[in-house]
Amino acid sequence: MRALTLASLLLLGILPAARPAAAQEPTQEEIDRFRSLPPAEREELRRRYRELQKLAPEERAELRRRLQVLRGLSPAERQRVEANYRAFNSLAPAERRRLVELFRKYRNLSPQRQDELRATLSKVMKMPESARKTFWRNVQRWRQLTPKQKAQLREVLRRRGR
Repeated sequence: MRALTLASLLLLGILPAARPAAAQEPTQEEIDRFRSLPPAEREELRRRYRELQKLAPEERAELRRRLQVLRGLSPAERQRVEANYRAFNSLAPAERRRLVELFRKYRNLSPQRQDELRATLSKVMKMPESARKTFWRNVQRWRQLTPKQKAQLREVLRRRGR
């Protein structure tokens, strides 16, 4: 069965909660699309819909806002976003959690530093799994270094031209 996520539900346009409050009734097209799904996927959608209904109104409003942004993208931009989304979902759960935590910290950085990190994370996402694991082990090692050790390592790397 295809993995269905909340975002995929929003992309399919099936969830009424993703629509403005005035348009809560599903269209006939949406009903037909839902009925054409295999039973297991319909049940998964129902489960995800119940999860969505449990969200606070502010969280549902944020999902609607993000959906509008997604719908406003050009086809090329949307393809890129969807490819990133698929790549993210292909990661192991622990790796996804690490990326989410990094993104939370990322929001507080300067625009220049955000650009640098975005480029690095793009490279990490394209790495084979074994290289990503090595990368994350190195990140953990870096976090354990003292400020003095980090400065020494930066100097060594600077001399090497990295």
